Amino acid sequence: VGLKPFQIIAARGPFSRKFNEAIWEQLKIDVVVTKESGTVGGTGEKIKACLDLNIPAVIIKRPNDNSKHETLSMEEFVRKVEEEIEK
Repeated sequence: VGLKPFQIIAARGPFSRKFNEAIWEQLKIDVVVTKESGTVGGTGEKIKACLDLNIPAVIIKRPNDNSKHETLSMEEFVRKVEEEIEK
């Protein structure tokens, strides 16, 4: 289990909803994995684009200071993402 380099888009945004939609359609994106970065990071624009294109989104939230921190290997993380997508 793992991601290949061609399966990852790493770019510095934030980007508009239209930009996200255009690139995701062009690349035939199946799922968007992003961190929750609020308005500054364009999270809302990503979610709107996902809704418009009917693409599932996995949002990684920053744990609050009082939460139990769970550390996952990349393999465990990918497995959890795949399980969520299948629901």
